[in-house]
Amino acid sequence: MVNDPVLQELVNKYDHVFNLNFLVYGDLKDEEVALLTKGLIVMISSKLTSAQHGEAVLLFDPISEETAVLHGTFQGTSLNVIYASSVEVKEDLLSLVEETILDGLKYLRYKADFQGITRSVSHV
Repeated sequence: MVNDPVLQELVNKYDHVFNLNFLVYGDLKDEEVALLTKGLIVMISSKLTSAQHGEAVLLFDPISEETAVLHGTFQGTSLNVIYASSVEVKEDLLSLVEETILDGLKYLRYKADFQGITRSVSHV
């Protein structure tokens, strides 16, 4: 799970926080992550009413050769999509987020794998 102050802030603010993790086989650039974020916001906005909207944040970290060997994975980029909402999040919305990110990465010509979803809860 990503250990980031942004994630902790969302966990403290919202009842439902999900982390969708992707392994990208390449080095994502800031502007590419910004494009993915905009695409995700447009897609979510088109599917939900304003009362259902939450927050989406994309966090990414490079995976070095040393880290890849340590974790038994490959070099590239770890991309985490954090989606937080005050209302219950339906499975089809999480599937839409997954599909949108994978489509965006394909458009940018990156090979990527979806690694899974983790739900975060506040322990306060």
